[in-house]
Amino acid sequence: GVTRVSLGSLRGHSGVTVGSPGSPWSPRVPPGLSRSRAAAVTLLVTSAASALASLWLGAVLLFRLRDLCVVCVSTYGVNLALLWLNLTQKHPKSD
Repeated sequence: GVTRVSLGSLRGHSGVTVGSPGSPWSPRVPPGLSRSRAAAVTLLVTSAASALASLWLGAVLLFRLRDLCVVCVSTYGVNLALLWLNLTQKHPKSD
């Protein structure tokens, strides 16, 4: 389920919840796309591209510039972790 947090007291309105279909804070995912094969392939391709870019940028940073940036290295780590998660995730067999 979706965790619903009431924002009515914060905005002075009642009935506004995060995650409800009419909420401005609800995710705008087309129906049926979130669990589809196309979504899984898109996530895998984009995470692979970002991981490759991270490896290239990391090599440039380390070997060409001879520098080490903590923020950059942590970003590279996040990209590699996303790739690992997308590779180990069970994907739907068909659309």
